[in-house]
This record gives sequence, C-alpha cells and structure tokens, in this order.
Amino acid sequence: MSDYVVTLPKNPVITFGKSSILSLAAENSYAYPILRQTTSYRTGDEGWQLANVWNAVYGQNTEDRRGVIGLLNFYTLESNNEFGNTKRFTTADGSEIENPLGSEGNEFYDNYSGLRWKRQDTASGNRTWNQAIDEARAYDDGTWYLPPDVVLFDLLDTAWLGSSSYNSFMSKNIQWSSTTNKDGTTFANYVQMATSGKRVLRSSKAVSFSVNGWVYKLI
Repeated sequence: MSDYVVTLPKNPVITFGKSSILSLAAENSYAYPILRQTTSYRTGDEGWQLANVWNAVYGQNTEDRRGVIGLLNFYTLESNNEFGNTKRFTTADGSEIENPLGSEGNEFYDNYSGLRWKRQDTASGNRTWNQAIDEARAYDDGTWYLPPDVVLFDLLDTAWLGSSSYNSFMSKNIQWSSTTNKDGTTFANYVQMATSGKRVLRSSKAVSFSVNGWVYKLI
C-alpha cells in the first residue's frame, strides 16, 4: 500500500472567531489592524488596548495573526462574511449599510477589519485626550475604546474623500486617537480629515478639542 503525503501550508493561519472556537482561517478571519504601541501610559490607551484587548483575545500582535479575508473593492469582500454575504459594512444582523458613515451608520460592523464602530453623542463641549479616553471607556457597556491612529487609518479610505458619508463621519474634522506621540509622552496623536486628505498630527494631551466621538470594539 502506498503512502499518502499531505502537504500543509508553510504558515497555516489559525484564528479565533466570534464563537471563540479554534479554526483554520475560514470564517471570521478578519484583516485586523496591527497595533504598534507596546507601552501604555494610562488605562484605555493604545498600549493598554494591545495588552488587555487585542493580545488577550487574539494572541501575539504579529502579522501572522492577520486574517486572510480580502477586498474586491472598498465596500465588497472577496468571500462571504459570517452573515453569508460579501458586504463589508453591515448592521448587527448582517443587513447592508450603503452609507456606513452617514446618519444610518451611527453604529456599524466592518466585516473586513473585524471591528464594530459607534458614534457617541458629543454634540456639546470639548475634550482633552484623557477625557476622550475616559468617555470611550465609560460608554454603553464599558467595552468600547478610543481608536488608535492606525485603526482609524485602516477604516478611512480615499474612496470616501469628498463623499457625503465621509463628511458625516468627520463632521467635526478632528478625532482624538488613543496613541501617545512617539516624540513625547505629553503629546498624543489626533487624526485630521477633510476632503483633501487625511493626516496624523500631534497635540498636547491637555488641549481641548471639539472632536468626533467615534469609538470601536472587536466584533
């Protein structure tokens, strides 16, 4: 009887899905953003999220744990999401959201990056960096976080520049990130976006901005 040889991929990808069942990269294999800031300067910042949320749930923060799902275009997945369709942006029940950042998208799922987004009510008052983090952590059920700058950049694409949905997402032009600036611990990064483009800038953590209130959690 002849021997049969089975050849496995050099780096098989194993992922944790929503049900926390170990599986070969198939369902729920998201293209997670890769957080870079390993030092935490306070509870709820990027370094804290990396250690207590991302690594605690999905293992080490390396390129190897990124999912295998791909995009046909900014709005369409290459393969089905867990709802059985190829829509990148959906509601919690899998219904398509055509305008994810507009009025109907104050809460939406990004089935590519594996993140769920929600906008807090920040209609009045300004926020310092610490206040923005505290508000995010206290929001709703306590499992929402102020996004690191790389998480914001993974979501925002040039496909939205100049569109009504993009302008709605950044109605106040500035979004604090939870990332401390690499050149000084008294500074934090914020993302400034307009129809002409997006960029990461730094500001003293004590400065109070009129900001958007977007928070995120893992799906």
